[in-house]
Amino acid sequence: MKRQLYVVLLLVLQLSLHAEEEMILEEHVVVGEREMDLDQRDALQNKRSEQESDRPEFTFAPRALQEPKFSLTRSYYYNPNSLSTHWLIGICDSNRAIELEDGSHWEISPFDAHLIYTWRIHDLLVVSPNYSWFSSFDYYITNRSNNSCVKANLSVGPLLHSTYSHWIVEIDYLSGHVFLEDHSIWCVHPTDASLLIDWSVNDHMIIGEGNGCYSSYDQILINANMDNYARVKQY
Repeated sequence: MKRQLYVVLLLVLQLSLHAEEEMILEEHVVVGEREMDLDQRDALQNKRSEQESDRPEFTFAPRALQEPKFSLTRSYYYNPNSLSTHWLIGICDSNRAIELEDGSHWEISPFDAHLIYTWRIHDLLVVSPNYSWFSSFDYYITNRSNNSCVKANLSVGPLLHSTYSHWIVEIDYLSGHVFLEDHSIWCVHPTDASLLIDWSVNDHMIIGEGNGCYSSYDQILINANMDNYARVKQY
């Protein structure tokens, strides 16, 4: 009897340890765990609006999204062509959220959800800012595989220090340079350099593309921990 009880307790302990390991492996960055000051956010966006005279001011919107359940099996595909190119690994049942290769989840606008029906696992995706005055969604996600586009918000951050995640290893606050774990170096647009005061080592980044109006600063670094982004160029 004691031996049987010992075996049962051992199995329970092993299952508990296995579940704990899975939780650690699947730990995500909390989006906006350090919130940006609203006045600072507004001031920065006013400057961006002036610089982007042909585009309206961009505003961030509050989040209210329940964790989606993904019905498709995750699958990974590596595309080495661009750091700002991502790929689709999961779509939730309602088409209201998708998952990218780094583990980040994105809430899709209900007006665009029908477009997700045409998206397929491994489709190549690009994230870029949404500058609309009237949208509550901060970004566009463009499907480069079928040339469709949806509005989206980052709802769940990337997996912590995972194979496809990127994070800061060093910040040069004087020169405005951000160094990532893959040895890539990014120079921040002078207008956005004030954001670096609140950025920290180990903050997780999602690399996106600008809209072509930023001169040489043609990409963006989305800081999942701060829930904001900076316009950048890669060295």
